[in-house]
Amino acid sequence: MSDSIGTIALVVSLVALCVALLQVLQQYTATADGFRRCHSSVMGNWAALTQRRFRLSELRFETVFAVPVIFLRDDDSVPLVWFRNRPVIDIEGTDASVRSTSMSDAVARHKPHRLSGSLGFSARKFPKLFNDNKCDAVLIDNDLVSWVRLLDKLQAVEFQLGQISSGFKPILRPAIQVSYRSWDFVPPDVMKPYAVSTLGDIAILVQRLGMSWKDFNPGEGVLRAEGNHSQVTSTMVRSLGILLSFSTENYHIDYHESRKNIFVPSWKASMLGFGLMPRDDAFDISGDFGRHPLQAFPVGQAATFDYHLRLYCGMGGSRSATSKDWSPRDFSVASEFIALVSPVLRIRRTRMTRLLRPAPNIGKDVYSSQSCMAFFRKKLYGSGLQSGNFRHLEAICKRCDEIVEHPKWDVEWNAPGGLDYNGADLGLLDCIHDACDWASYELREANVEDRPFDLLLQSHIFALFVLKEEELDSHWSTDPIFLMEFYFEKALPNVVRRLVALTVGYTREVITGLWLLLVFRGLCWYNLHHFKFKFAPVDEQYFGSNQQIYIG
Repeated sequence: MSDSIGTIALVVSLVALCVALLQVLQQYTATADGFRRCHSSVMGNWAALTQRRFRLSELRFETVFAVPVIFLRDDDSVPLVWFRNRPVIDIEGTDASVRSTSMSDAVARHKPHRLSGSLGFSARKFPKLFNDNKCDAVLIDNDLVSWVRLLDKLQAVEFQLGQISSGFKPILRPAIQVSYRSWDFVPPDVMKPYAVSTLGDIAILVQRLGMSWKDFNPGEGVLRAEGNHSQVTSTMVRSLGILLSFSTENYHIDYHESRKNIFVPSWKASMLGFGLMPRDDAFDISGDFGRHPLQAFPVGQAATFDYHLRLYCGMGGSRSATSKDWSPRDFSVASEFIALVSPVLRIRRTRMTRLLRPAPNIGKDVYSSQSCMAFFRKKLYGSGLQSGNFRHLEAICKRCDEIVEHPKWDVEWNAPGGLDYNGADLGLLDCIHDACDWASYELREANVEDRPFDLLLQSHIFALFVLKEEELDSHWSTDPIFLMEFYFEKALPNVVRRLVALTVGYTREVITGLWLLLVFRGLCWYNLHHFKFKFAPVDEQYFGSNQQIYIG
Protein backbone atom coordinates (compact mmCIF):
# COMPACT_ATOMS: atom_id res chain seq x y z
CA MET A 1 0.00 0.00 0.00
CA SER A 2 2.74 2.35 0.95
CA ASP A 3 4.57 1.50 -2.30
CA SER A 4 1.49 2.46 -4.35
CA ILE A 5 1.13 5.73 -2.51
CA GLY A 6 4.81 6.46 -3.05
CA THR A 7 4.54 5.69 -6.76
CA ILE A 8 1.52 7.96 -7.15
CA ALA A 9 3.29 10.72 -5.27
CA LEU A 10 6.34 10.34 -7.51
CA VAL A 11 4.21 10.53 -10.66
CA VAL A 12 2.39 13.61 -9.36
CA SER A 13 5.71 15.21 -8.50
CA LEU A 14 7.10 14.47 -11.95
CA VAL A 15 3.99 15.92 -13.60
CA ALA A 16 4.24 19.00 -11.43
CA LEU A 17 7.93 19.31 -12.30
CA CYS A 18 7.17 19.02 -16.03
CA VAL A 19 4.42 21.61 -15.75
CA ALA A 20 6.73 23.94 -13.87
CA LEU A 21 9.48 23.44 -16.45
CA LEU A 22 7.05 24.07 -19.29
CA GLN A 23 5.80 27.20 -17.57
CA VAL A 24 9.35 28.47 -17.19
CA LEU A 25 10.12 27.56 -20.81
CA GLN A 26 6.95 29.31 -21.97
CA GLN A 27 7.89 32.41 -20.04
CA TYR A 28 11.37 32.45 -21.59
CA THR A 29 9.94 31.78 -25.03
CA ALA A 30 7.52 34.65 -24.55
CA THR A 31 10.48 36.95 -24.04
CA ALA A 32 11.06 36.70 -27.81
CA ASP A 33 9.15 39.90 -28.40
CA GLY A 34 7.76 40.30 -31.91
CA PHE A 35 7.99 36.63 -32.89
CA ARG A 36 4.26 36.33 -33.43
CA ARG A 37 4.35 39.48 -35.60
CA CYS A 38 6.66 37.66 -38.00
CA HIS A 39 4.20 34.87 -38.74
CA SER A 40 3.63 33.51 -42.24
CA SER A 41 0.26 35.27 -42.40
CA VAL A 42 2.18 38.55 -42.04
CA MET A 43 5.36 37.92 -44.03
CA GLY A 44 4.46 35.05 -46.33
CA ASN A 45 7.34 32.66 -46.99
CA TRP A 46 9.77 35.20 -45.53
CA ALA A 47 8.58 33.97 -42.13
CA ALA A 48 10.69 30.83 -42.65
CA LEU A 49 13.75 32.99 -42.04
CA THR A 50 12.50 34.27 -38.66
CA GLN A 51 14.63 32.93 -35.80
CA ARG A 52 14.66 32.96 -31.99
CA ARG A 53 18.10 33.42 -30.49
CA PHE A 54 18.72 32.74 -26.79
CA ARG A 55 20.81 35.38 -25.03
CA LEU A 56 22.43 33.55 -22.12
CA SER A 57 23.72 36.72 -20.49
CA GLU A 58 20.16 38.10 -20.27
CA LEU A 59 18.31 34.77 -19.84
CA ARG A 60 15.89 35.64 -22.63
CA PHE A 61 15.13 35.00 -26.29
CA GLU A 62 15.62 37.56 -29.05
CA THR A 63 13.65 37.60 -32.32
CA VAL A 64 15.70 37.94 -35.50
CA PHE A 65 13.71 38.37 -38.70
CA ALA A 66 14.65 38.74 -42.36
CA VAL A 67 13.38 41.45 -44.72
CA PRO A 68 14.38 42.61 -48.20
CA VAL A 69 16.48 45.65 -48.92
CA ILE A 70 15.03 46.94 -52.21
CA PHE A 71 17.26 48.97 -54.51
CA LEU A 72 18.04 49.75 -58.14
CA ARG A 73 21.20 48.64 -59.86
CA ASP A 74 22.77 48.18 -63.25
CA ASP A 75 25.71 46.17 -64.53
CA ASP A 76 28.12 49.00 -63.71
CA SER A 77 27.04 49.29 -60.07
CA VAL A 78 27.54 45.67 -58.94
CA PRO A 79 29.89 46.74 -56.10
CA LEU A 80 27.36 49.32 -54.90
CA VAL A 81 25.20 46.90 -52.91
CA TRP A 82 24.06 47.05 -49.32
CA PHE A 83 25.84 43.90 -48.12
CA ARG A 84 29.07 42.99 -49.87
CA ASN A 85 29.12 39.27 -48.97
CA ARG A 86 25.47 38.42 -49.58
CA PRO A 87 23.79 37.37 -52.81
CA VAL A 88 21.89 39.87 -54.91
CA ILE A 89 18.51 38.72 -56.25
CA ASP A 90 17.49 40.57 -59.40
CA ILE A 91 13.77 41.17 -59.92
CA GLU A 92 13.35 39.97 -63.50
CA GLY A 93 9.77 38.68 -63.75
CA THR A 94 10.94 35.12 -64.46
CA ASP A 95 9.75 32.01 -62.62
CA ALA A 96 13.08 31.67 -60.83
CA SER A 97 13.11 35.33 -59.81
CA VAL A 98 9.54 35.16 -58.47
CA ARG A 99 10.41 32.10 -56.37
CA SER A 100 13.54 33.82 -55.07
CA THR A 101 11.92 37.08 -53.99
CA SER A 102 9.03 35.22 -52.35
CA MET A 103 11.55 32.94 -50.59
CA SER A 104 9.90 29.84 -52.08
CA ASP A 105 13.23 28.19 -52.82
CA ALA A 106 15.82 30.63 -51.49
CA VAL A 107 15.64 29.83 -47.78
CA ALA A 108 18.65 27.54 -47.90
CA ARG A 109 20.75 30.17 -49.67
CA HIS A 110 20.02 32.86 -47.10
CA LYS A 111 20.38 31.11 -43.74
CA PRO A 112 21.41 33.59 -41.04
CA HIS A 113 24.96 33.50 -39.78
CA ARG A 114 25.33 32.43 -36.18
CA LEU A 115 25.73 35.53 -34.08
CA SER A 116 28.06 35.92 -31.13
CA GLY A 117 26.58 34.93 -27.79
CA SER A 118 24.05 32.66 -29.50
CA LEU A 119 23.04 29.20 -28.37
CA GLY A 120 21.41 28.45 -31.71
CA PHE A 121 18.17 29.26 -33.47
CA SER A 122 14.68 27.92 -33.44
CA ALA A 123 13.35 28.27 -36.98
CA ARG A 124 9.78 28.20 -38.17
CA LYS A 125 8.45 25.45 -40.35
CA PHE A 126 8.64 26.42 -44.03
CA PRO A 127 5.19 27.73 -45.04
CA LYS A 128 3.54 27.22 -48.44
CA LEU A 129 1.65 30.41 -49.25
CA PHE A 130 2.79 31.36 -52.72
CA ASN A 131 2.03 30.01 -56.13
CA ASP A 132 5.10 29.46 -58.25
CA ASN A 133 3.19 30.62 -61.33
CA LYS A 134 4.67 33.56 -63.15
CA CYS A 135 3.75 36.86 -61.47
CA ASP A 136 0.55 35.59 -59.85
CA ALA A 137 -1.12 38.08 -57.54
CA VAL A 138 -0.73 37.41 -53.83
CA LEU A 139 -4.24 37.02 -52.48
CA ILE A 140 -4.13 36.36 -48.74
CA ASP A 141 -5.33 38.12 -45.60
CA ASN A 142 -4.96 41.83 -44.97
CA ASP A 143 -2.32 41.05 -42.34
CA LEU A 144 0.23 40.69 -45.13
CA VAL A 145 2.95 43.34 -45.10
CA SER A 146 2.69 45.69 -48.07
CA TRP A 147 6.26 45.11 -49.25
CA VAL A 148 5.33 41.55 -50.27
CA ARG A 149 2.74 43.02 -52.62
CA LEU A 150 5.28 45.58 -53.80
CA LEU A 151 7.73 42.82 -54.74
CA ASP A 152 4.96 41.00 -56.56
CA LYS A 153 4.04 44.15 -58.50
CA LEU A 154 7.66 44.79 -59.45
CA GLN A 155 7.90 41.24 -60.74
CA ALA A 156 4.79 41.80 -62.88
CA VAL A 157 6.25 44.97 -64.43
CA GLU A 158 9.57 43.28 -65.18
CA PHE A 159 7.67 40.39 -66.75
CA GLN A 160 5.90 42.86 -69.04
CA LEU A 161 9.26 44.35 -70.03
CA GLY A 162 10.34 40.92 -71.17
CA GLN A 163 7.09 40.48 -73.10
CA ILE A 164 7.51 43.81 -74.93
CA SER A 165 11.08 43.02 -75.97
CA SER A 166 11.86 39.31 -75.91
CA GLY A 167 15.12 38.43 -74.20
CA PHE A 168 15.72 42.01 -73.06
CA LYS A 169 17.43 42.53 -69.70
CA PRO A 170 16.89 46.07 -68.42
CA ILE A 171 19.94 48.26 -67.96
CA LEU A 172 18.43 49.56 -64.73
CA ARG A 173 16.59 46.90 -62.74
CA PRO A 174 15.26 46.43 -59.20
CA ALA A 175 17.00 43.96 -56.93
CA ILE A 176 16.94 42.84 -53.32
CA GLN A 177 19.31 41.59 -50.67
CA VAL A 178 18.23 39.84 -47.50
CA SER A 179 18.73 41.88 -44.33
CA TYR A 180 18.55 40.35 -40.83
CA ARG A 181 17.20 42.57 -38.07
CA SER A 182 16.49 42.27 -34.37
CA TRP A 183 13.02 43.04 -33.06
CA ASP A 184 14.72 44.62 -30.02
CA PHE A 185 15.32 47.73 -32.11
CA VAL A 186 11.92 47.98 -33.77
CA PRO A 187 10.05 51.07 -32.47
CA PRO A 188 6.94 50.28 -30.41
CA ASP A 189 4.72 52.10 -32.95
CA VAL A 190 5.68 49.60 -35.66
CA MET A 191 3.54 46.47 -35.60
CA LYS A 192 4.96 44.53 -38.58
CA PRO A 193 8.39 43.83 -40.08
CA TYR A 194 9.47 46.53 -42.51
CA ALA A 195 11.56 46.41 -45.68
CA VAL A 196 14.20 49.04 -46.43
CA SER A 197 14.97 51.21 -49.44
CA THR A 198 16.28 54.70 -50.17
CA LEU A 199 14.37 57.84 -51.04
CA GLY A 200 15.96 58.16 -54.48
CA ASP A 201 15.30 54.53 -55.41
CA ILE A 202 11.75 54.39 -54.10
CA ALA A 203 10.88 57.56 -56.02
CA ILE A 204 11.99 55.87 -59.26
CA LEU A 205 10.42 52.50 -58.41
CA VAL A 206 7.02 54.05 -57.76
CA GLN A 207 7.17 55.92 -61.07
CA ARG A 208 8.30 52.72 -62.75
CA LEU A 209 5.11 51.05 -61.54
CA GLY A 210 3.06 53.60 -63.48
CA MET A 211 2.19 55.81 -60.50
CA SER A 212 2.61 59.56 -60.11
CA TRP A 213 3.65 61.28 -56.92
CA LYS A 214 0.83 63.49 -55.67
CA ASP A 215 2.78 64.64 -52.60
CA PHE A 216 6.53 64.31 -52.20
CA ASN A 217 7.71 66.17 -49.13
CA PRO A 218 10.18 64.03 -47.14
CA GLY A 219 10.94 66.94 -44.83
CA GLU A 220 7.37 66.81 -43.54
CA GLY A 221 7.20 63.02 -43.78
CA VAL A 222 4.51 63.16 -46.48
CA LEU A 223 4.81 60.83 -49.48
CA ARG A 224 1.73 59.92 -51.50
CA ALA A 225 1.42 58.39 -54.96
CA GLU A 226 -1.43 57.05 -57.07
CA GLY A 227 -1.94 55.53 -60.50
CA ASN A 228 -2.06 52.27 -62.43
CA HIS A 229 -4.54 50.87 -59.88
CA SER A 230 -2.00 51.21 -57.05
CA GLN A 231 -1.43 53.59 -54.15
CA VAL A 232 1.39 54.60 -51.80
CA THR A 233 0.84 56.41 -48.50
CA SER A 234 3.19 57.28 -45.65
CA THR A 235 3.32 57.85 -41.91
CA MET A 236 6.08 59.36 -39.78
CA VAL A 237 7.36 57.01 -37.07
CA ARG A 238 9.35 58.45 -34.18
CA SER A 239 12.93 57.16 -33.86
CA LEU A 240 12.60 55.46 -37.27
CA GLY A 241 11.58 57.79 -40.09
CA ILE A 242 9.14 57.60 -42.98
CA LEU A 243 7.16 54.35 -43.18
CA LEU A 244 5.43 53.65 -46.50
CA SER A 245 2.45 51.47 -47.22
CA PHE A 246 1.78 50.04 -50.70
CA SER A 247 -1.58 48.75 -51.92
CA THR A 248 -2.77 47.55 -55.30
CA GLU A 249 -5.91 46.23 -56.94
CA ASN A 250 -5.75 42.90 -58.72
CA TYR A 251 -8.00 42.65 -61.75
CA HIS A 252 -7.70 42.44 -65.50
CA ILE A 253 -6.22 45.51 -67.18
CA ASP A 254 -6.47 46.24 -70.89
CA TYR A 255 -3.40 45.10 -72.84
CA HIS A 256 -2.66 48.51 -74.37
CA GLU A 257 -3.45 50.35 -71.14
CA SER A 258 -0.99 48.23 -69.16
CA ARG A 259 1.77 48.82 -71.71
CA LYS A 260 1.31 52.57 -71.46
CA ASN A 261 2.69 52.36 -67.92
CA ILE A 262 5.97 50.74 -68.98
CA PHE A 263 8.80 53.27 -69.32
CA VAL A 264 12.36 53.09 -70.63
CA PRO A 265 14.37 51.45 -67.79
CA SER A 266 17.64 53.38 -67.55
CA TRP A 267 19.27 55.89 -65.20
CA LYS A 268 19.12 58.66 -67.79
CA ALA A 269 15.44 58.04 -68.54
CA SER A 270 14.72 57.97 -64.79
CA MET A 271 16.12 61.49 -64.47
CA LEU A 272 13.04 62.76 -66.32
CA GLY A 273 10.91 61.82 -63.32
CA PHE A 274 12.84 64.46 -61.36
CA GLY A 275 12.44 67.25 -63.90
CA LEU A 276 15.92 66.65 -65.35
CA MET A 277 16.79 66.11 -69.01
CA PRO A 278 20.22 64.49 -69.54
CA ARG A 279 22.72 66.24 -71.80
CA ASP A 280 24.49 64.71 -74.76
CA ASP A 281 28.11 65.20 -73.71
CA ALA A 282 29.25 65.26 -77.33
CA PHE A 283 27.56 68.64 -77.90
CA ASP A 284 29.52 71.53 -76.42
CA ILE A 285 26.88 74.02 -75.28
CA SER A 286 28.01 77.29 -73.72
CA GLY A 287 24.93 78.06 -71.63
CA ASP A 288 25.16 77.13 -67.95
CA PHE A 289 21.39 76.59 -67.43
CA GLY A 290 22.02 76.76 -63.71
CA ARG A 291 25.23 74.63 -63.92
CA HIS A 292 23.56 71.46 -62.72
CA PRO A 293 25.91 69.00 -60.92
CA LEU A 294 24.43 66.02 -62.77
CA GLN A 295 25.23 67.52 -66.17
CA ALA A 296 21.54 67.72 -66.94
CA PHE A 297 19.11 70.41 -68.04
CA PRO A 298 16.81 71.33 -65.11
CA VAL A 299 13.66 71.61 -67.20
CA GLY A 300 11.28 70.79 -64.33
CA GLN A 301 10.72 74.45 -63.45
CA ALA A 302 9.38 75.55 -66.82
CA ALA A 303 9.50 79.32 -66.29
CA THR A 304 13.04 79.17 -64.87
CA PHE A 305 14.32 77.04 -67.72
CA ASP A 306 12.72 79.32 -70.32
CA TYR A 307 14.54 82.21 -68.65
CA HIS A 308 17.91 80.43 -68.96
CA LEU A 309 17.05 79.46 -72.53
CA ARG A 310 16.46 83.11 -73.43
CA LEU A 311 19.77 84.08 -71.87
CA TYR A 312 21.51 81.31 -73.80
CA CYS A 313 20.29 82.49 -77.20
CA GLY A 314 21.14 86.14 -76.48
CA MET A 315 17.69 87.55 -75.78
CA GLY A 316 18.74 88.83 -72.35
CA GLY A 317 16.86 88.58 -69.09
CA SER A 318 13.67 90.01 -70.50
CA ARG A 319 11.80 88.60 -67.55
CA SER A 320 12.77 87.14 -64.21
CA ALA A 321 13.27 83.42 -63.85
CA THR A 322 10.69 83.40 -61.06
CA SER A 323 8.41 86.17 -62.30
CA LYS A 324 5.52 83.83 -63.05
CA ASP A 325 4.70 80.24 -63.72
CA TRP A 326 4.83 78.94 -67.24
CA SER A 327 1.52 78.83 -69.10
CA PRO A 328 0.58 77.31 -72.47
CA ARG A 329 0.37 80.81 -73.98
CA ASP A 330 4.14 81.15 -73.61
CA PHE A 331 4.71 78.64 -76.43
CA SER A 332 7.99 77.55 -74.89
CA VAL A 333 10.66 76.26 -77.26
CA ALA A 334 12.06 73.95 -74.57
CA SER A 335 10.34 71.02 -76.25
CA GLU A 336 12.36 71.56 -79.43
CA PHE A 337 15.56 72.32 -77.52
CA ILE A 338 15.68 69.00 -75.64
CA ALA A 339 15.17 67.05 -78.88
CA LEU A 340 18.20 68.78 -80.40
CA VAL A 341 20.68 68.30 -77.57
CA SER A 342 19.54 65.31 -75.46
CA PRO A 343 20.81 61.77 -76.04
CA VAL A 344 18.49 59.13 -77.46
CA LEU A 345 16.88 57.47 -74.43
CA ARG A 346 15.31 54.59 -76.31
CA ILE A 347 17.37 51.42 -75.79
CA ARG A 348 18.61 49.49 -78.80
CA ARG A 349 16.84 46.22 -79.73
CA THR A 350 13.77 47.14 -77.68
CA ARG A 351 10.31 48.46 -78.49
CA MET A 352 10.13 50.65 -75.41
CA THR A 353 9.55 54.30 -76.32
CA ARG A 354 7.54 55.65 -73.38
CA LEU A 355 9.09 58.37 -71.20
CA LEU A 356 7.99 60.38 -68.18
CA ARG A 357 7.32 64.01 -69.03
CA PRO A 358 9.74 66.18 -67.02
CA ALA A 359 7.83 69.47 -67.41
CA PRO A 360 4.44 70.74 -68.68
CA ASN A 361 6.07 72.48 -71.66
CA ILE A 362 7.88 69.37 -72.92
CA GLY A 363 6.29 67.37 -75.71
CA LYS A 364 4.47 70.35 -77.18
CA ASP A 365 4.59 72.19 -80.51
CA VAL A 366 6.50 71.09 -83.58
CA TYR A 367 8.56 68.04 -82.70
CA SER A 368 5.87 66.33 -80.65
CA SER A 369 3.87 65.92 -83.86
CA GLN A 370 5.45 62.82 -85.39
CA SER A 371 3.55 63.47 -88.62
CA CYS A 372 5.92 66.40 -89.20
CA MET A 373 8.50 63.93 -90.52
CA ALA A 374 6.51 63.30 -93.71
CA PHE A 375 6.00 67.03 -94.33
CA PHE A 376 9.66 67.70 -93.58
CA ARG A 377 10.50 65.23 -96.35
CA LYS A 378 8.14 67.02 -98.76
CA LYS A 379 9.83 70.34 -98.01
CA LEU A 380 13.24 68.81 -98.75
CA TYR A 381 12.06 67.91 -102.24
CA GLY A 382 9.71 70.81 -102.92
CA SER A 383 11.28 73.98 -101.54
CA GLY A 384 13.98 74.50 -104.17
CA LEU A 385 16.75 73.06 -102.01
CA GLN A 386 17.56 70.38 -104.58
CA SER A 387 18.91 73.03 -106.96
CA GLY A 388 21.54 74.18 -104.44
CA ASN A 389 24.81 72.66 -103.29
CA PHE A 390 23.81 71.92 -99.72
CA ARG A 391 26.00 69.61 -97.68
CA HIS A 392 24.22 66.57 -96.19
CA LEU A 393 21.04 67.22 -98.22
CA GLU A 394 21.27 64.06 -100.29
CA ALA A 395 22.03 61.90 -97.25
CA ILE A 396 19.17 63.45 -95.26
CA CYS A 397 16.75 62.79 -98.13
CA LYS A 398 17.90 59.18 -98.29
CA ARG A 399 17.40 58.69 -94.55
CA CYS A 400 13.96 60.32 -94.72
CA ASP A 401 12.97 58.01 -97.57
CA GLU A 402 14.02 54.95 -95.58
CA ILE A 403 11.84 56.04 -92.65
CA VAL A 404 8.70 57.29 -94.41
CA GLU A 405 8.69 54.50 -97.00
CA HIS A 406 9.22 51.78 -94.40
CA PRO A 407 6.34 49.24 -94.64
CA LYS A 408 5.54 49.69 -90.94
CA TRP A 409 5.35 53.49 -91.07
CA ASP A 410 1.76 54.21 -90.08
CA VAL A 411 -0.17 55.56 -93.06
CA GLU A 412 -2.88 57.27 -91.03
CA TRP A 413 -0.72 59.08 -88.49
CA ASN A 414 2.57 59.25 -90.43
CA ALA A 415 4.36 57.98 -87.33
CA PRO A 416 5.54 54.63 -85.94
CA GLY A 417 2.35 52.73 -85.17
CA GLY A 418 1.99 51.68 -81.53
CA LEU A 419 4.41 54.33 -80.29
CA ASP A 420 2.02 55.29 -77.50
CA TYR A 421 2.00 51.83 -75.90
CA ASN A 422 5.51 50.52 -76.62
CA GLY A 423 4.23 48.58 -79.60
CA ALA A 424 6.02 50.13 -82.58
CA ASP A 425 7.79 47.91 -85.08
CA LEU A 426 11.32 47.06 -83.95
CA GLY A 427 12.80 47.35 -87.44
CA LEU A 428 11.29 50.79 -87.98
CA LEU A 429 12.51 52.02 -84.59
CA ASP A 430 16.03 50.80 -85.36
CA CYS A 431 15.88 52.58 -88.72
CA ILE A 432 14.94 55.87 -87.04
CA HIS A 433 17.52 55.29 -84.30
CA ASP A 434 20.23 54.81 -86.92
CA ALA A 435 19.19 58.04 -88.63
CA CYS A 436 19.25 59.97 -85.34
CA ASP A 437 22.69 58.62 -84.45
CA TRP A 438 23.96 59.49 -87.93
CA ALA A 439 22.68 63.07 -87.67
CA SER A 440 24.24 63.41 -84.20
CA TYR A 441 27.57 62.12 -85.51
CA GLU A 442 27.59 64.56 -88.44
CA LEU A 443 26.77 67.47 -86.13
CA ARG A 444 29.57 66.45 -83.76
CA GLU A 445 32.03 66.17 -86.63
CA ALA A 446 31.13 69.65 -87.83
CA ASN A 447 31.48 70.90 -84.28
CA VAL A 448 35.02 69.49 -84.04
CA GLU A 449 36.06 71.12 -87.31
CA ASP A 450 35.08 74.71 -86.63
CA ARG A 451 32.62 74.62 -83.70
CA PRO A 452 29.52 76.05 -85.40
CA PHE A 453 27.04 73.91 -83.47
CA ASP A 454 26.67 76.21 -80.48
CA LEU A 455 26.11 79.28 -82.68
CA LEU A 456 23.71 77.35 -84.89
CA LEU A 457 21.69 76.16 -81.90
CA GLN A 458 21.61 79.65 -80.37
CA SER A 459 20.43 81.17 -83.65
CA HIS A 460 17.77 78.51 -84.10
CA ILE A 461 16.38 78.95 -80.58
CA PHE A 462 16.52 82.75 -80.95
CA ALA A 463 14.52 82.54 -84.19
CA LEU A 464 11.89 80.30 -82.59
CA PHE A 465 11.43 82.65 -79.62
CA VAL A 466 11.11 85.76 -81.78
CA LEU A 467 8.93 84.28 -84.51
CA LYS A 468 6.59 82.40 -82.20
CA GLU A 469 5.95 85.51 -80.13
CA GLU A 470 5.14 87.37 -83.35
CA GLU A 471 2.71 84.63 -84.37
CA LEU A 472 1.14 84.25 -80.93
CA ASP A 473 -1.47 86.97 -81.31
CA SER A 474 -2.20 86.19 -84.97
CA HIS A 475 -2.67 82.61 -86.09
CA TRP A 476 -0.41 80.08 -84.38
CA SER A 477 -1.25 76.46 -85.15
CA THR A 478 0.14 73.03 -84.37
CA ASP A 479 -0.93 71.63 -87.73
CA PRO A 480 2.06 69.73 -89.24
CA ILE A 481 1.81 71.53 -92.58
CA PHE A 482 1.74 74.93 -90.87
CA LEU A 483 4.66 74.00 -88.61
CA MET A 484 6.92 72.87 -91.43
CA GLU A 485 6.01 75.95 -93.48
CA PHE A 486 6.88 78.05 -90.45
CA TYR A 487 10.24 76.30 -90.07
CA PHE A 488 11.34 76.48 -93.70
CA GLU A 489 9.84 79.84 -94.70
CA LYS A 490 10.50 81.83 -91.51
CA ALA A 491 12.89 80.11 -89.10
CA LEU A 492 15.50 79.02 -91.66
CA PRO A 493 15.94 82.47 -93.34
CA ASN A 494 16.17 84.06 -89.89
CA VAL A 495 18.89 81.60 -88.80
CA VAL A 496 20.87 82.12 -92.03
CA ARG A 497 20.77 85.93 -91.74
CA ARG A 498 21.82 85.90 -88.10
CA LEU A 499 24.70 83.44 -88.56
CA VAL A 500 26.04 85.18 -91.66
CA ALA A 501 26.10 88.44 -89.70
CA LEU A 502 27.75 86.90 -86.63
CA THR A 503 30.41 84.73 -88.26
CA VAL A 504 33.02 84.84 -90.98
CA GLY A 505 33.37 82.13 -93.60
CA TYR A 506 29.96 80.51 -93.23
CA THR A 507 28.01 80.46 -96.48
CA ARG A 508 24.27 80.09 -96.87
CA GLU A 509 24.79 76.54 -98.16
CA VAL A 510 26.87 75.46 -95.15
CA ILE A 511 24.46 76.98 -92.64
CA THR A 512 21.39 75.52 -94.38
CA GLY A 513 22.94 72.04 -94.50
CA LEU A 514 23.74 72.08 -90.78
CA TRP A 515 20.29 73.48 -89.95
CA LEU A 516 18.63 70.64 -91.89
CA LEU A 517 20.73 68.15 -89.93
CA LEU A 518 19.69 69.80 -86.66
CA VAL A 519 15.97 69.73 -87.45
CA PHE A 520 16.13 66.18 -88.83
CA ARG A 521 17.85 65.04 -85.65
CA GLY A 522 15.07 66.57 -83.55
CA LEU A 523 12.34 64.94 -85.63
CA CYS A 524 14.02 61.54 -85.32
CA TRP A 525 14.37 62.02 -81.55
CA TYR A 526 10.64 62.58 -81.11
CA ASN A 527 9.80 59.66 -83.38
CA LEU A 528 11.68 57.46 -80.91
CA HIS A 529 9.98 58.73 -77.75
CA HIS A 530 6.49 59.32 -76.42
CA PHE A 531 5.78 61.17 -73.17
CA LYS A 532 3.33 60.34 -70.41
CA PHE A 533 1.42 63.62 -70.16
CA LYS A 534 -0.54 63.19 -66.92
CA PHE A 535 2.55 63.24 -64.76
CA ALA A 536 4.18 65.55 -62.21
CA PRO A 537 7.95 65.19 -61.62
CA VAL A 538 9.62 65.01 -58.22
CA ASP A 539 11.95 67.79 -57.07
CA GLU A 540 15.39 67.25 -58.62
CA GLN A 541 17.20 67.40 -55.27
CA TYR A 542 15.95 63.91 -54.41
CA PHE A 543 17.50 62.17 -57.41
CA GLY A 544 20.02 59.69 -56.01
CA SER A 545 19.10 60.50 -52.39
CA ASN A 546 20.35 57.85 -49.93
CA GLN A 547 17.93 58.76 -47.14
CA GLN A 548 16.55 55.49 -45.82
CA ILE A 549 12.86 54.79 -46.35
CA TYR A 550 10.97 51.95 -44.66
CA ILE A 551 8.11 49.96 -46.18
CA GLY A 552 5.57 48.41 -43.79
